[in-house]
Amino acid sequence: MEQYVDVYQGREIKVETHLAKGNDDSSSRSLRLYFGFDRESGRIVVSSVGKHLDSYLTRSMR
Repeated sequence: MEQYVDVYQGREIKVETHLAKGNDDSSSRSLRLYFGFDRESGRIVVSSVGKHLDSYLTRSMR
């Protein structure tokens, strides 16, 4: 899915890996931090912090 790809220094990076706190997407106490690894620079790139991004499962539920 497009949400799980980001661009860092002109390179596309997959950002599917995430850390989660909480499991209620509507709660202000729930958080997702999505990140990927840029092999060329050797850096971890944080792409998104906030609510759960869409997945095939969550898209079909809407």
